[in-house]
Amino acid sequence: MTNYANNSITLGADGNLVQNDTGFEDLRFPLIGRRMSTAAGHLDYNYAELGVDYDDSSRLHNADALDFVCQLEHSYKFESTIYPHLHWAQSHANIPNWLIGYRVYENGAAIPGTWDYAKGTEVAAYSSGTILQITNFTPITMSGIDSLSAIIDFKLYRDTSNTSTLFAGGDPLSGDALAKEFDVHFQKDTPCGSAQEYVK
Repeated sequence: MTNYANNSITLGADGNLVQNDTGFEDLRFPLIGRRMSTAAGHLDYNYAELGVDYDDSSRLHNADALDFVCQLEHSYKFESTIYPHLHWAQSHANIPNWLIGYRVYENGAAIPGTWDYAKGTEVAAYSSGTILQITNFTPITMSGIDSLSAIIDFKLYRDTSNTSTLFAGGDPLSGDALAKEFDVHFQKDTPCGSAQEYVK
């Protein structure tokens, strides 16, 4: 192996650069400017504030979810935990029941017929006005995901009735909740992707 500056990157046997110390990167899913299926009356585009409004009758139901297909980048460190989170506009002390559904699978594997669900916790303290808030959802353990371009399907809900039973009760926020962007933090260990098209 050839060592480069500060020994943080080495040249692997396959000719690919390898990071000795992994770093984090974002996979981003903006919520505006795309044609996504929304249920009239429950989810609506907010073109003035560049996001999607979830009203206070939104449900844990496919018709009331925004959907994202996440393909992990070639630089993803196999089997490392990923960290999904939502950026949203908080204008009240009460927190919406933000919830994600997800399923993980690799190319050549069966697509799961069931979904896992996770709620989150907020990063910033709220005092007044409208702030940009982050809700960190429960990290997703990726044990066994050890090939390129694995897929994670996500659904973003506002579970106002606590159908999931993951919250303390019904959604305490009256009115709309504005979701701005959904993204996933992941660890990367190859700064240039993979040396081969389907193998790392």
